[in-house]
Amino acid sequence: MAPTVLHRVARHLPPLRRQPGLLNVGLALPRVALERRPASSRASEPQSGTVVYEGPLAKTLIYLKRVSATTFGLSTFAAPLLTVAEYSNLAVVGTMMGAAVLTSGLSTALVQYCVNPYVTKIILPIPPADQIAPLEAKHAVLQTLTFFGNPRYTAVRTSDLIPATDRAFANWRLREGAPSSDDRTHRELFSLLPTLPSKFGRKRTRFYVHPELDQGFEPGMAELVRTVNRAGRTAGVAAEGVAKNGAADQVRQGGSAGKKDWDEIVKGLRDEK
Repeated sequence: MAPTVLHRVARHLPPLRRQPGLLNVGLALPRVALERRPASSRASEPQSGTVVYEGPLAKTLIYLKRVSATTFGLSTFAAPLLTVAEYSNLAVVGTMMGAAVLTSGLSTALVQYCVNPYVTKIILPIPPADQIAPLEAKHAVLQTLTFFGNPRYTAVRTSDLIPATDRAFANWRLREGAPSSDDRTHRELFSLLPTLPSKFGRKRTRFYVHPELDQGFEPGMAELVRTVNRAGRTAGVAAEGVAKNGAADQVRQGGSAGKKDWDEIVKGLRDEK
């Protein structure tokens, strides 16, 4: 093949030499320090607490609540539709649908009443490193279930928990007038909640915790149970003392009143003489 014009020109050009210094000047890129950020934590998971108790019936009761709420909703919405569809037999269909809604509503209300106090999880917030306090001065976050079986958190002071004997399906309760995160005005307790609570729902003061588990309690939970039982004994002794003092006051008041009445009678007899 005959050389072309380009080949002839290329023969007379000087050879190219590689100059690494010049190449590195233009290609040098500034290094950017990338800050490694930790994985974002979900707001629904408490990051500064220790789970010391998990209810063994939690999953079963979650399914029970959801099934109960679903059947009640279906029966409530289906009743008007069936009544309109069977307009010719309005009396019969209305009676049947009314009975279905009533029984479904009663069963749902019974499930809610029995399951609402059940504690599915107890979380003890970790105190600051410079704070050393006994368990009575700490707080606890009790997880229960909402109407649809979702987690519901209530932060309380462990010193305010005492045994409960005034409600079925509950063995713990808050002292009368004790604050909790449901009050929304107690910032210290409200700040312990892992999630923002719903605006609906009443303040929960009754709870049910299994008195013992097959695998036993963790040290933190065992100490919490002892604290609640000890608070119950203290409250019982105080109530008994108040009752005795009240009875003694009544006896003294009754005695003084009786003495006063007899003095008036004697004085009246003397005046008559």
